[in-house]
Amino acid sequence: NFLGFTNMHKAFLFGAGSLGQALLGDSGLTHFGLEIVAAFDVNPDLIGKKTAHGQILDIADIYDYVKKHNVEIVALTLPKGPAKRIAQKLVECGVKAFWNFAHTDLSFSDDIIVENVHLSESLMKLTYRISEKNDSKE
Repeated sequence: NFLGFTNMHKAFLFGAGSLGQALLGDSGLTHFGLEIVAAFDVNPDLIGKKTAHGQILDIADIYDYVKKHNVEIVALTLPKGPAKRIAQKLVECGVKAFWNFAHTDLSFSDDIIVENVHLSESLMKLTYRISEKNDSKE
């Protein structure tokens, strides 16, 4: 209750490639108050594919879909090129929070919440710490 995990927040996922598929398959997200209700992509091989959260939808339809479904959170697993442009459009559609895995930081006005996730930075820290530990053993 204290951390707010008992409040379920509906989210869309944009980018259903490898990382997106991993998030779609993570049933543990609901324990933290996040339910992915739809996924979008540009890849014709992915569009229409069934997931636990329904079919992967065409990213071309996102703006109307977001407006109709009033979802406040979006998980972005897109390449950095389109991430900023799409995120800006989503803000205009009413999105209030981003869980951003794109390789670019997003920032908006204070009323938009952004959690920029840097997987490569986390990996660099891990490998540095391993190297540091191994060096201290020698």
